[in-house]
Amino acid sequence: MDAKPKDNGTLEVWGMTIDIWRHFERTLNFTSTFVPSIDGAWGIKLADGTFNGMIGMLERREVDGAVSSLGLLKTRAEVADYIGPFERMQYLHLLTINSLWILLL
Repeated sequence: MDAKPKDNGTLEVWGMTIDIWRHFERTLNFTSTFVPSIDGAWGIKLADGTFNGMIGMLERREVDGAVSSLGLLKTRAEVADYIGPFERMQYLHLLTINSLWILLL
């Protein structure tokens, strides 16, 4: 996923993860507004038991979901439900041509 900040504080987003998310939007009839992680982190459990990053934003109900290639961690699963993993990669390249994704191993 790639993102570029917009003047209104939201993000313009694109990439394979977003293409999948947009499919969910169309299929389930909802829309999304993307905002950056409050502190730039994905989310780890802190000493006080809370989370920082995107997982913390979910935990505090500041956002309804997080779209990213977040690693599947047991501690994150305490506060977040995962829909994946939908990708497993070691060394691979993804190319897009006119919104068609091509996988090169």
